[in-house]
Amino acid sequence: MASKGTMVVTSHLIEELVATSPERAVLVSGFQHGRNWAVERDRYLDLAGHHDVIAVFAGQAPPAAWEVEHVGIRLDDGDPLTQEWFVLALGPGLAVTLCGLDSGDRLDSRGEPPADDSDRLFEVLWSFDPDVAQAALGVVLDAVERSAPDRVGEVREALDRVPADRVDAREVAHSADALVAGLVTRLEAARAREVAAVRRATEAKNRFLSRMSHELRTPLNAILGFTQLLQLEDDGRHGESLHHIAQAGEHLVGLIDEVLDISRIEEGELRLRPEEIDLAVLLDDALALVGAQAAERGLRVERRVDPDLRLHADPQRLRQILINLLSNAVKYNVPGGEVGVVATRNGEGDGIRVAVTDTGPGIAAADAELLFVPFERLGPTSGVPGTGLGLTISQRLAVAMGGRIEVDSRPGRGSTFTLALPHGLSAAQDGGMLPAAAGGPRGADAGPGAGRDPGEDRVDVVYVEDNASNVLLVERTLARHAALRVEAVRTVAGAADRIRALRPSLVLLDLDLPDGDGGEVLAALRADPATRDLPVVIVSSDATDLARTRLAAAGASEFLTKPIDLRRLLDAVRAALA
Repeated sequence: MASKGTMVVTSHLIEELVATSPERAVLVSGFQHGRNWAVERDRYLDLAGHHDVIAVFAGQAPPAAWEVEHVGIRLDDGDPLTQEWFVLALGPGLAVTLCGLDSGDRLDSRGEPPADDSDRLFEVLWSFDPDVAQAALGVVLDAVERSAPDRVGEVREALDRVPADRVDAREVAHSADALVAGLVTRLEAARAREVAAVRRATEAKNRFLSRMSHELRTPLNAILGFTQLLQLEDDGRHGESLHHIAQAGEHLVGLIDEVLDISRIEEGELRLRPEEIDLAVLLDDALALVGAQAAERGLRVERRVDPDLRLHADPQRLRQILINLLSNAVKYNVPGGEVGVVATRNGEGDGIRVAVTDTGPGIAAADAELLFVPFERLGPTSGVPGTGLGLTISQRLAVAMGGRIEVDSRPGRGSTFTLALPHGLSAAQDGGMLPAAAGGPRGADAGPGAGRDPGEDRVDVVYVEDNASNVLLVERTLARHAALRVEAVRTVAGAADRIRALRPSLVLLDLDLPDGDGGEVLAALRADPATRDLPVVIVSSDATDLARTRLAAAGASEFLTKPIDLRRLLDAVRAALA
């Protein structure tokens, strides 16, 4: 048995056999009423132009416009050819049949075969035995005698024109093998071209996304960075304006991250880094992030978590899912409504369930089917901005960790989104942890800065970065809030030598520099015993997991993504210098 797709491939192979055969043959073809069969029928008859043709129709008269002799045969229920559709290619030593199975036992409410033939099965018989060919001819003649006895002589005359000499079975088999091998070679070549085209398109897309991420994050780094710096120094006069600037910038960063995330997931490039998690702690972190937004809308948030809920999962990705579900419950709620969060063990006891409920307008069943489809948004009807990727990403992350997200919603009754996860990831899901960073915390009296002449100009931090706005932001932040002096180096060339000469306590390193990859500077520092233990914090617009993994393996102490969160920068600097 074969599917319709297999039938189509096989029918094309039959075409090859008939069209390339050096012998005369009889092509017997029968067709049912249907959307596709008329096209196939005409193709076969056009193909068989140099053959004798008998067209057999299952209960259907041939079109009057056909300019060839045809035999209309109405097949009886007990007939061996009771199938609704078939193709039979006959020649000396060759019989090929392709039959659609009778669907008489699958009638619809009106007693007719189903209109949809997409799932019909087909039976294929191949034989190179001359006796089989003769038996097939006999079946055709028997059917003609029962259905159109007045046409028997006409049919016999057509069949007699088929050469009677036997063909050596080995020659037939060899020819068939060569034909099939040629088809396979062409199919494999076509498949290889498709794979190569997909690979080139994927590589081009990834390059575009990486460049887009960098080009957008670089100006955003200046916008958000200086906004944060002003917020740290604000006397209260500009707080609201700065808050709106920061909020808009962070929203844009979130959109960039979502597009990159969905791309990584689709390409299978998103790694999971599981560890033991206390769900209550992680859930409280997520609630804290949406708490201010909920308060602004006057929402009441209720939380109930079973005691000692622990699981083995990727904390960053699980937090991302929880924040998305909670954020949606806040955004799509009614003013003064409620958000409920309930975390429990699932019924089998080997996993957890987190249900997030809102009192919003609810979702129609037809719309609910679109919730997890990329870029499909229900937001336009509610005025809530977004890309339509948040739930898609969350669902795929949940599936990657062995779980799922379910939705229960009806218009006017709010919605409940439930995250179900197993207690731990399987070996296939466990992507492993990032390699441990080389170096790490060290004493203040150790490293390249130690033993410097007190009279020398002190340089605490070297920042390898070509963007003047980024350099100014870091210089002001570290000078005012950490009492550290920063010197900038703007190219890969000579960066390692300059760092050795200045002997700083810390290096901040961008990756995308005018004359090369900042990773080359890191490699040079790690290869030199004098700078091997110098803390190096990567500050880059490249937010991919591949970059994080590569730089951690090369010895980076920390990886910060642009736009820089100044508090995270200060924390990383203090940790490196502790």
